Amino acid sequence: MSSAFSEDPLRVLRTVRFYSRYYDLGFAIADDTLTLMRQLVDTGELAHLSAERIWQESSRATMQLSPQVYWQKLFEIGALTEYFAPLHHAWDNVQIRETAQTALYFAGQMQLNLSQRWALLMTSLSSSLFNSENSESPSNVSTAIKNINAIGNKAKVPKAHTQFATLFTQQAEKLSTINSLNASEKIDLIQACGAHKEPDKLSQLLVCSHVLQLATQHRQMMLALNSFHAIGMTDIAPDLKGPAIGATLRQSRIEHLQAQQ
Repeated sequence: MSSAFSEDPLRVLRTVRFYSRYYDLGFAIADDTLTLMRQLVDTGELAHLSAERIWQESSRATMQLSPQVYWQKLFEIGALTEYFAPLHHAWDNVQIRETAQTALYFAGQMQLNLSQRWALLMTSLSSSLFNSENSESPSNVSTAIKNINAIGNKAKVPKAHTQFATLFTQQAEKLSTINSLNASEKIDLIQACGAHKEPDKLSQLLVCSHVLQLATQHRQMMLALNSFHAIGMTDIAPDLKGPAIGATLRQSRIEHLQAQQ
């Protein structure tokens, strides 16, 4: 196994791709193999691979049923730092990482195309999309677009996917608030998306918007579910009686959830 990996570091990506492909069937990567993969990453062996080969493996993995598994494992072993450095840095934020991975999961289940899946992955680079308290600032959008293009150039991502990801990042806020847009804003959105020439593109962007919202909502409710299960009878005063038990459990779970957010 050691010599095989050393002779062709691309096997690192292929192993992760097959892991994600058969993940739902219970496939796992052996600990000694993971250790070797991390060593190859740490010594910079992946840097010797051509960008075309990196993209070939990554695009194939992104089109699988559970694409999030591929990107999560690459993050865990540090393999994103060479060709996808801005993504690696963005995923240091747990909220962004978990939401983007959930979006990719839903994208796989819904059979979205590669441009849509790539756009959802690239939303990781726009931090304000994951903060409900802040609207998308021009500076944040500009930085995100710069990083999307940087990854596109470094990993030789086809321009069509980079352009779609850029467009989605630029229009994500408006796409998520369609119901509140006035007539002029809707006309401007049509123009900005080029929907007057390619109506299907607008549909694809709207689907991406809904998937990202669904991923955000799913993560929020999973946190709530975890807090619900985290607090039980052993976590409240033993002398409580009747309705006080339920009320105390409820309040303790609320406080636990608030501490997680």
